[in-house]
Amino acid sequence: MDSPGDYKKVKLPVFFLDETGILNKKDDPFFALGVLRTERPHELQRVIKTLRDRAHYYEEIKWNKMSPLKFDLSKNIITAFLSNQSATFSCHIIRKTEVDFEKHFQNDLTKVYKSFSVILLKNNIDPTGNEVSTVIADDYFYPDGANLELATRAIVNDHYKKLKLACFLQINSKSSDLLQLTDLLLGAVLYDLKLNEGLIQRYGNLKSQTLDFLLSQLRVKHSFFKDNTGSKRERFLRDKFKVSIFKPRAGSVKRAEAA
Repeated sequence: MDSPGDYKKVKLPVFFLDETGILNKKDDPFFALGVLRTERPHELQRVIKTLRDRAHYYEEIKWNKMSPLKFDLSKNIITAFLSNQSATFSCHIIRKTEVDFEKHFQNDLTKVYKSFSVILLKNNIDPTGNEVSTVIADDYFYPDGANLELATRAIVNDHYKKLKLACFLQINSKSSDLLQLTDLLLGAVLYDLKLNEGLIQRYGNLKSQTLDFLLSQLRVKHSFFKDNTGSKRERFLRDKFKVSIFKPRAGSVKRAEAA
């Protein structure tokens, strides 16, 4: 990092980290982590506050609880995200049948959460850039005596051998519009995947309409998981929006285990 006199050159991105899926629930095939990154969170927050005030809607925005009023507000919030030059979204999806949690993580679900959170953060931190990040995460269960925040910060900084992550803080998503936005985007991606896997049927419901709106705004023809020819794919990579399914190739689970 540059000297303190060059502090104005230091970038200060904030990551809003959310998860979906229950790791030990057998009838839920996926676990996913998503992160919204922005260097100017106050700008996006201010726009969302204005949209809430116009709609007179102040309840939590959750993908699993869509309503007509929330649908209109969600579309406006998605548009605000896509219009914000600083904000990006990235997520990793884990097929639970493809990772041996007992072998690699001793069925310690908090270790799974920590390990894949670190991988997702590393994929969104500029390794060479002059930046110091902050993570605001949804309040995920962690047992007494364990410290997810300090452990994650230490792992990331030790990896880069420099200060790259200054703070990792868990808060209730009800208190953060940007965590709720992360949940909204992550929920849409998982809904899309479940449609493509045949796990749910497409109906003209509000969730399908929200997904269709997001795809249309990103100019995605079929799905995050189908290319323009209709062939299946497991990664969708754009500067603004990145989706990938974790592939347990040689060494990849080991790297997650070591994270």
